[in-house]
Amino acid sequence: MHNILRKAMFSDLTRVWLSNDKGKIAHRLHQKWQIRDLNLNGNSRLGSSLLHGAACDYSILQEFQFSIGKCKSNLCRCGCGVNESLEHVLLVCKQY
Repeated sequence: MHNILRKAMFSDLTRVWLSNDKGKIAHRLHQKWQIRDLNLNGNSRLGSSLLHGAACDYSILQEFQFSIGKCKSNLCRCGCGVNESLEHVLLVCKQY
């Protein structure tokens, strides 16, 4: 019974997830809801914040913070001279 409920829950979560336009980058990383092995030992607070922010369409990164008037620049704080976006942090920036 537990497995049937779990499968139904993940199926419904996937349906809602796919119909939501927020968290577009998180959608690219995780196309459907499923059981995942998460690192919950606290060693990656930045990674957890980035992933949760992507899912909720909110970010601690300069690009988003600048767009809502919370910081003075949208450039990467590592000195890359480019927009500090989630794509940049996850796929390009060597400092993160």
